[in-house]
Amino acid sequence: MLSEKSFDNFSVWTDSIAFVKEMYVLTNIFPEEEKQGLVPKLRNAAIEIATKISKSLSNLKAKKEDDYLLQAIDLINEIETLLTIAKELSYISSDDLERYKTKTEDLGMQLFNLSRKLNRDREIKEAQNKF
Repeated sequence: MLSEKSFDNFSVWTDSIAFVKEMYVLTNIFPEEEKQGLVPKLRNAAIEIATKISKSLSNLKAKKEDDYLLQAIDLINEIETLLTIAKELSYISSDDLERYKTKTEDLGMQLFNLSRKLNRDREIKEAQNKF
């Protein structure tokens, strides 16, 4: 069962931080006119994923952690859409798009599994509190 402990001990959080770095590196190659368009959207969405994960793992007493994880999954979908747009505008290659989609799918699966674990742990704790 999960206990309240530092979120940086969780691989999903460390993977999300690595993904933020990758989005920064990737968006450095975008043209200047995207500095107010796709660049901040991709960077902010990646940052928000890591932030939502840390909030969910810091807030284990509340049912809100599920909301944070669902928001993080929504942000993954947003990033995939933005990356598809970047590919259509020829800012990234099809190979790049597929590589980053693989990474977002992996993050999404980790978030899904974490959500299941948190829900299971919450149910166990609630059942124990009934006795």
